[in-house]
Amino acid sequence: MKCKVCPQTRRQHWRPYASALLRGGWHIGLGAGAGVLGRDGAARSGSGRAFLAAREAVEAAKRARTSVAVRAAHAPEKGAQAQALLRLIGALVRGRSVGQREVVALVARGMNGKQIAQRLGVTEQAVSKRRLASAFDEEVEALPLTTTLIETLSPESGGAP
Repeated sequence: MKCKVCPQTRRQHWRPYASALLRGGWHIGLGAGAGVLGRDGAARSGSGRAFLAAREAVEAAKRARTSVAVRAAHAPEKGAQAQALLRLIGALVRGRSVGQREVVALVARGMNGKQIAQRLGVTEQAVSKRRLASAFDEEVEALPLTTTLIETLSPESGGAP
């Protein structure tokens, strides 16, 4: 499904987030509000409420267990909802074992249980157990809600004052 505010699909939005969570060392801050990219077209030189909110969110993320925070001065309740869901998903992603991460990565590439079992040299039952324990299917089911919450933070969504 396409994003409402950019040309990417909703699933494409999620990949960098999940990857940063897994690698660790990143503080993920999502700021919402009006803003303008810098003259060079880069976010680093941008200005406006969105960029201030993003900076505030990154600082808040540094103090969070999952290193994720959302700030939206124009829609604080929706920002808090998005933050809660992102942190919950972040805890799921970061809490996976190495074996669970291997299975999730291969499922995300479109492989089935039998193919994954052959690739990893384990039984299909082991693959199934790892997938269930990873809560990957629940993560995938939550993505549309996550994206919808984030989209409602956009001042252009009509949901924000």
